[in-house]
Amino acid sequence: MTDQVLILDPMNFKALYRRAYAQLEIANALDAKDCISKLRSIAKTGEDKKLVSELNVAYERKTTEERTFAKKIFENSECTCLIFRTFYHKTRKSRFR
Repeated sequence: MTDQVLILDPMNFKALYRRAYAQLEIANALDAKDCISKLRSIAKTGEDKKLVSELNVAYERKTTEERTFAKKIFENSECTCLIFRTFYHKTRKSRFR
């Protein structure tokens, strides 16, 4: 729905805010950041600026969570890769002997 509103009015604050929030919820950080920067440029009232600030905090928190999660996943990736390569080469050699 917000896409339809933004087609008609690309600088609609409410639609951009809702789109940015939705993009954060589905972990689409690049689109969320784009919406947040547009919101920052069109925020006029103190209330609008406060909403943009809160959204930016949510963006920072979400990206930090994603970085932490990715670090945990790939923390031992070198070790995992080494184990895989060793297993692959051993099974490959044994098949062709």
